[in-house]
Amino acid sequence: MSAYLQPRFAIATMHLSADGTTVHRGEENTAVDLAPEAAVAAMGAFGRLTAMDLVDVEAKIYLTGPRAKVAVQNVGGRLFVTAVPEAVNTATERTPEQILEMVALGKEAPTVAETQWNDEGAEGAATAAAKRGASAWSAVRRSPWTLAVLAVTTLVMAYATFGPAMPAGVEVIHDPAKTAALHGKLNGRYGLPSGTILVLNGGKLTGVRGGQTAGNEEKVFELSYRFGLRGEQVVVLVSNGALLEQRADGGLKFLESVYPRATK
Repeated sequence: MSAYLQPRFAIATMHLSADGTTVHRGEENTAVDLAPEAAVAAMGAFGRLTAMDLVDVEAKIYLTGPRAKVAVQNVGGRLFVTAVPEAVNTATERTPEQILEMVALGKEAPTVAETQWNDEGAEGAATAAAKRGASAWSAVRRSPWTLAVLAVTTLVMAYATFGPAMPAGVEVIHDPAKTAALHGKLNGRYGLPSGTILVLNGGKLTGVRGGQTAGNEEKVFELSYRFGLRGEQVVVLVSNGALLEQRADGGLKFLESVYPRATK
């Protein structure tokens, strides 16, 4: 931390509290100066927010330093950073300390994956591979015939980068008959009228609240899901990375929250 104790840093947040600990939908906090340790703490707190905390909200931290300004997002509990302007730059995974180094020194820190690779003693091989890849890419991108292929590849790579990782020990159910049977069994409403109600309906998970009947409820989010098995336990795998467990009493559980099966 000694390399950037003196420079000034500023942090702004969108849909997020200024300290990064709580989602505040619709709120934007303008940039305020802070110490580097506070910036690292705020990004660390942001990274600990769960997938359910971030459902249907694009929360961000904007960090400005002496050499750069970046946008930071939590994707499945991992921090991805993009240099501003975001539209023309690529997001990469970084730790809070690496992000601070980026804005302080104006250079790319190694990615999380590269750091792990280097720790295993393969730094030279990784550098050589990166140079070969850059050379090959320069040749390919000159060809107009590759534009359509590149467009599809970009979409696939974006999903691979930002798509939520499969939880450990979970196997996706691909059999159509089993999937249809589980839809018939689990379709319905879960939760208490005083809180958020989860509605499962044939692969679509909708969160609603604020009403006693479907006609006057407020839709909070809508996501797709599929079924999986963890051992013999059926689980619901939500597209944003959340995992809902089926309980023996018919309800659903997410982390420490329980959503009982509604009777109507």
